[in-house]
Amino acid sequence: NSKNIFNIQNTVIKFINDENSLKYFKSQSKYFEILSLDLEGELSSSYENIIINLIQICDDTNFKNDIYVIDFYTLKNSENQIFNELTKILKDILENKNIKKIFFDGRSDLLCLHKECKICVKNFIDLSSLYTAVNSYEKQY
Repeated sequence: NSKNIFNIQNTVIKFINDENSLKYFKSQSKYFEILSLDLEGELSSSYENIIINLIQICDDTNFKNDIYVIDFYTLKNSENQIFNELTKILKDILENKNIKKIFFDGRSDLLCLHKECKICVKNFIDLSSLYTAVNSYEKQY
């Protein structure tokens, strides 16, 4: 559906917010090798209340830089079948050890995915730890 796809300087942004766009996302997910992820939402300080609004996924495979903006909030509040399909797709992607995932300061993102969708992300790196290590090394030397 072209209403959900935008092309900005060779970066394609796809909004996943209905059944058709979700089917498209699923069809593309079998080609994923390297993904960068970020979640937008709310997480209480007690970690009891979790609300995921958006999930942003950049497909970095072969430097494609296709971006998928998943309207998690809308899909969660749609038919159960659609939301169940979304969580299954996300689980298949994020728990796949053959797909590399990149987060930056992703602790709360990982916690939200686990609590909201029962997803335990595999084969990921959190670049904030690398940033901290490099920054610490520069200060020492």
